Amino acid sequence: MSRDNFGAPEAPRRDRRHPAAPNPPRAEPELGALVEPPDDPEGSLRAARDVAAMRRLERSTADAKSAARRAHDEILELREALARYDFAGREPTPIVLPPLNKSPRNACAVALLSDVHFDEQVQRTSTIRNEYTVEIARARLARFFRGVEWLTRNQRGFKIRALVLWLGGDFISGQIHEELAETTALPPGESMLAVRDCLIAGIRQLARIEALDRIVIPCSYGNHGRTTDKMRAATGHGHSWEWVMYQSLAEHFELRAATDATARKIGIHAPPGEHQVIEAADHYLAFHHGHRIRYAGGIGGITVPLIKKVVAWDKWSDADYYHFGHFHQLIDLGRIMVNGSVIGPNAYAQSIGATPEPPRQGYYVLDAKRGKTAVSPVWVSDDDEEAP
Repeated sequence: MSRDNFGAPEAPRRDRRHPAAPNPPRAEPELGALVEPPDDPEGSLRAARDVAAMRRLERSTADAKSAARRAHDEILELREALARYDFAGREPTPIVLPPLNKSPRNACAVALLSDVHFDEQVQRTSTIRNEYTVEIARARLARFFRGVEWLTRNQRGFKIRALVLWLGGDFISGQIHEELAETTALPPGESMLAVRDCLIAGIRQLARIEALDRIVIPCSYGNHGRTTDKMRAATGHGHSWEWVMYQSLAEHFELRAATDATARKIGIHAPPGEHQVIEAADHYLAFHHGHRIRYAGGIGGITVPLIKKVVAWDKWSDADYYHFGHFHQLIDLGRIMVNGSVIGPNAYAQSIGATPEPPRQGYYVLDAKRGKTAVSPVWVSDDDEEAP
């Protein structure tokens, strides 16, 4: 054996003439030795499924426990927050109501009647869901008085001893325009006599309410009952069919007051001027038909012109409440009230783009202590009259 240059023994050299014997081949194991067929294949499959189901159950159980721990932590946080405010130990403040006053309060009823247009005829169309004739006008007036009687008799909590019944004008349409000469069924004089008879019957019906001691009737003439082309401020009453009718009503009840106890309850207030102011239940009530209020469109409808006009008229009379008609819209603004109409929607209202409003009038109770309350409409037509 020789050594290499580094001192390590040199490996023995293979004799190329006699090569080394090859390694003997490795014996391959038989297939049966590696995979033994199971004794029960179906049982093994069930066992594998059971193991998988068990693992899924373990995972879901772990997730549920984790969610429960998070919910528990949130509950603890909420309890700590609530404890800082001490809600649990605080009792609610009891609600103590004052004892009810069993005695009714003194009050006065106020009913508004205007814009009847007794003589005008309205034909029902596909868009005007209203019909109006002289016969329908009589029926609606009768229904108005029945409604006022029912409301006055059924105001619980109030002791109503007086009624203010405003006759607000435009009881006829007249013939102030050429078109009205074609659409009215009666001439102005004959129409006013028919209206007068309806009003007498209705006022006598209200006077028979036993609880009422007085019925005060302020009267305003409108713009349709005039005999002139334009309204006149100073002498308008002398050219008004309605003002003449009011004088006739006053004479009728005065003549019967001597023999009729119900007639003695009635007092009619129809001065020559356009404005009327009366005192009722310690309040001052102002009345005007409303034809002096001009509305030229705009947001808010007639409310803005109404308020501006009332502010101007306050300089002349210190009234608590103002009442108007003319616009065929039942509007309650608290201190200001606009009455609806008996005639209902017609072709003229449609032509100017007005909102159609069902026939109705205004009513409220004037509490002597608290003022205006219990506002209610008086429906003067049946539903089938307004059906399409």
